[in-house]
Amino acid sequence: MSTIRAATPDDIDTLVEMGREFFASAPYSRFIAYDPDSIRDAVIGMVQFGCALVAEAGGQIVGFIVGHMAPTWFNRSQWVATEFAWWVAPDHRGSTAGVRLLQAFEAWGVSRGAVTVVMSDLILDDGGAPAGRIFDRLGYAVVERSHAKGI
Repeated sequence: MSTIRAATPDDIDTLVEMGREFFASAPYSRFIAYDPDSIRDAVIGMVQFGCALVAEAGGQIVGFIVGHMAPTWFNRSQWVATEFAWWVAPDHRGSTAGVRLLQAFEAWGVSRGAVTVVMSDLILDDGGAPAGRIFDRLGYAVVERSHAKGI
């Protein structure tokens, strides 16, 4: 079973590498160039000021979730915990690591006054959305979809 904990500065290099793996699997890679320095800066920001959680198994980080809190633009008194990236190493998918990371992110949001948690699921090249099935099982509702076009 994995252990969930807050990421520390010592985890940044691992999270940057996992961020590279996340990016390589995401359709965004068709439209946006990968920049490891940007990912590093974002991870540092999440560790310092947002939410950065990791799942460990056997002394190794096997997954992470990063996000932040902000008020909604249509009601500044309603704060939302929004996920930026949620990743579990392929050989640990199907374990409890991913769901436990998500539940820890929800708890982080609740502890800071969030009224809603917003998660994204990538639509894969084959049309699948595996994270969406998890969200459905956990009571999430689809409220918006994103569309991208390279320009």
